[in-house]
Amino acid sequence: MSYGLKVRQPGKGFFTWPSEPYKGLNYYTGMDAPLFTEREDEVADCAVILGEYSTRLLLLHGRTGAGKSSFLRAGLVPKLEGQASRFYFLRESGNHIDPIFVRCTDDPVSRLQQALRRAYYGDPVLASVGDDCRRRMADALWPGFIQNKKELADSVLEAISAVSSMLPQTLVLVIDQCEEIFTLQNLAEPQNRRNAFVYFLEECCLRNFDVKVVLALRTEYYGQFCDSFRVNPTLRITSSPRVGFEQFMLLGLHDKKSIVSVILRPTSDEGIGPYGAPKDIYEFSYAPGVADKIAEDLLMTYGESSILPVLQIVCKDLYKRARLEGGDCLITITKYHNLGGVGGSLDGYIDEALKEVLSNTGDGIADSQQITKWRRVLSMLVARHEGGAITSIIEDEKELISISKHEGITGDHQKVLEALSDDQWRLLRQIVTFDEGNEQDGDHRSCIETRRDYSLGHDAIAIALYHWSEAEAKVERERTLLEEQAAIERKKIEEKSAEELKRVERRNSEEMERAKRQFEALKWTTVWVGAVLALLLLTVFWQATAKRNEFVRRAVSISQADQTPDFRRRILLLLTSLSRADGVWKMLVSSGQTTERLRSILLNSPVSGGTFEAIGLSKDGRRLAFLDKNGTMKVQVMGERDSVIVGQLPSDMLSTSIRWHSPAVGFVNGFDKPVAVANGRFAFWSEGQYSSVLLDQIIPSWENEQSRPFIEIAAGGIRVSYWLRSNGADDEYRIYVVRPQLASDGSIKPAGIIRPIIIPITAGSSWPALAARSDLAAVIARSSRGSAAQRQLEIIDLQSGRLDGPLVFDSDGPRRDGATEIDPPRLLAIAEDGRGILVRRERGMLDMLRYEGGVISPASNIELPENLQEFWRPRGFSTSLVGAAVKLSDRAKAWNFAWLSPSRVVHISVEDERIVYTRELLSGLEGGTKISYSDDGKYIVLIDRGWASESHYRVWNLSKDREVEVNSILGSGVYEDIFHESCEIARIAGDPTFSKLERAIWVGDDPTDPCLSYKRQGRQ
Repeated sequence: MSYGLKVRQPGKGFFTWPSEPYKGLNYYTGMDAPLFTEREDEVADCAVILGEYSTRLLLLHGRTGAGKSSFLRAGLVPKLEGQASRFYFLRESGNHIDPIFVRCTDDPVSRLQQALRRAYYGDPVLASVGDDCRRRMADALWPGFIQNKKELADSVLEAISAVSSMLPQTLVLVIDQCEEIFTLQNLAEPQNRRNAFVYFLEECCLRNFDVKVVLALRTEYYGQFCDSFRVNPTLRITSSPRVGFEQFMLLGLHDKKSIVSVILRPTSDEGIGPYGAPKDIYEFSYAPGVADKIAEDLLMTYGESSILPVLQIVCKDLYKRARLEGGDCLITITKYHNLGGVGGSLDGYIDEALKEVLSNTGDGIADSQQITKWRRVLSMLVARHEGGAITSIIEDEKELISISKHEGITGDHQKVLEALSDDQWRLLRQIVTFDEGNEQDGDHRSCIETRRDYSLGHDAIAIALYHWSEAEAKVERERTLLEEQAAIERKKIEEKSAEELKRVERRNSEEMERAKRQFEALKWTTVWVGAVLALLLLTVFWQATAKRNEFVRRAVSISQADQTPDFRRRILLLLTSLSRADGVWKMLVSSGQTTERLRSILLNSPVSGGTFEAIGLSKDGRRLAFLDKNGTMKVQVMGERDSVIVGQLPSDMLSTSIRWHSPAVGFVNGFDKPVAVANGRFAFWSEGQYSSVLLDQIIPSWENEQSRPFIEIAAGGIRVSYWLRSNGADDEYRIYVVRPQLASDGSIKPAGIIRPIIIPITAGSSWPALAARSDLAAVIARSSRGSAAQRQLEIIDLQSGRLDGPLVFDSDGPRRDGATEIDPPRLLAIAEDGRGILVRRERGMLDMLRYEGGVISPASNIELPENLQEFWRPRGFSTSLVGAAVKLSDRAKAWNFAWLSPSRVVHISVEDERIVYTRELLSGLEGGTKISYSDDGKYIVLIDRGWASESHYRVWNLSKDREVEVNSILGSGVYEDIFHESCEIARIAGDPTFSKLERAIWVGDDPTDPCLSYKRQGRQ
């Protein structure tokens, strides 16, 4: 019965080329029809057979790799749907181009029922019929729970009858991979399911409805299938004229011409129906002879089996590589050989699939070892049959997981198996079995999965894995053979060695006997000679001991008399002295004075130091910033010996040919990492790297002054200073204080208006002292020109530009206007917090003036002992003091003071105007430009900044922890630790070895260097 519906054919009107020209292991679909070629005659023959009125069943069979699935989807189905709307295929929705293909599995009747249910919900034609028709179909598709599969087959036949009665065309059902009814080992009633399927097919031949069924089957199961079926192909067993069972064998492509045609199909420049020319879409081509070479290799390697799937993998890989390389996308014979030919491409495809899947699933480990293990697991799905045919077998998921665990594979094995069966790779084919007894309310999706099996996605993969397994087994056999041969050789060598050992033992025994006789003869002679030698050795030993003690005494005396700041030479000399008292000499050579002197030198030596292009100090005095000659920025935290790299300056700041000013580095408020100024550019950290801008952007007039600028980064900002000399008038000292800030658009701008701070300088005035970590400056200036002019102290606030003073020093200390100069100031420095000024007066007094809120008040007034009255003056600035001060506690008169003397750095602690602690620190430098304390007073930093040369720095640790550490090392008596610590300190000042001149003066003919000697012995 037909209801006269006008049915839209989904197969028409889709004239779009597929996204890729080759399918790999995927079969062709309806969308790939224009690429499907060399099967036109077979498609036409099958269409004629199926179009005959008497044909009810068409059995399409062929060898694995012949392309049965692609033949049906991209060849036969489009052909039948294009025959004047004679045939209709069910679809899951109106958007599906391909019709529903039923996969056979071990329970094809249940699969047919599920497919019809999907069509009931989604097929556009079935959705538009009347309610009575849909009710009849629904009653047949949801009959309730049916245990007997034959009864279920009757229900499915009734549903098919209902569907066919609604259609004006012949309904065509396609069941793929029918060999699975024999190959799958089922959990429950396999015979019941197989008999039900045979019964279903026989009834399709005998019943009176307009339905045709197409079955796809591998040829090797053709006989077994016919043996189970009562209706033989092309024969009738009843008098009914509608009985018809036809077979068609699909042969593989085994001629070179057809294979070449398949390869070159996507490169054709001829139009294919309404689709146009494929070359205009895919835009690639093969060089002459490449397609022929591929076809020849395919026939030689896979001539008896799966040519087409291997062809698709090889050509898809070549296409992908050509597209990635770009250009003319020409596939040459060289590219084909680089791929490894036919065999290399298939192996590469397997490795690529495993690598990609393992990277995205499991433990994320995709190394060669893991890939090899999974290849062994996949090889368990390969079988070689009688006659040499290699095919894939089906295995339970649990068994495969057990095998993978046995191979030592970790991770989520189930996810890996599922990913390998995905359409992207299709290395595996997944077969899921459901328990339909749990179906609820007619919803087939509620069925419980009872079993999951896997087979290889194609027998072509089985062939590749078989050859790989054979090669691996061959390698293993060869390795075993080599091990056996090596074991035999080892046994021979051991036997030969045993014989040789026996001969040596006999010879040694004879020699021992002869030696005993000689010993008896020489024994008394040896006693007399030994007594004489012992006397001589005792004399030499006594002289060596006296010589070593003399060297130790002289080394201690020299280190005490040395008035230079060179701690390196003193350490090396004392270490050489200690080495003379090492080993057997410990009991004879005194080392107490040497150890005590070394302790004093280590405590007064810096704990870190170095040489850089520029050096800067943070506002809290706890971090140092460095710039080396390669433009690398580094940061070091006080108390640590090593610095950390924080970035690299842009190359436009590294040129030395346009150096107008010395480079500067330091810390600026608002910037996370240190900044730098070099070659007229400002560098700052932004977006993961250092960027730079011209200095004009933050200091517009910096290049307009008439003298070279002195640039430093201190107190959280940038200071640019100029000494402007004049003829006849007073000089000027100009200071620009800039605090750059990073704007929201990434640009650098100054915070506020930049105006210079001008300090008049008369003859005899000092270079202004600028605080390292605050906005305070001070200068000693003469009130006027002439020899009678008084020297007076002026204080400048660098932030506001306000000047305070002048102060004149009389016998009681600083006074404002009206005082008479009695003890004028000579040297000055600024305290670390910016709230104090350290003044050295001409008569040996040291004043610490507090400066808070614009008010000056004396804080400490100290008379220095004679041995501490020397100060080191920087070259060119006769009235400047390289000094520092830091307040130790909340008490007003507890301070630390430090200044640079000609031979060392002096550090004193003062409480209530009384010196309670003094240390003379060694720098190893010939001067310095700035001394600073950390805010807690535990560290002193000395920086010697060069104008056109490198800058140096030293850091001293004044804390009790450092004293405990040094006492512990020296008190342990372990020379390895003593030498290690001492040599590390000596290395701060340069090479920790004696120069030729030093060795000649201090060590004499002893060629050893203590640091190198202990390093060679592995003690450092």
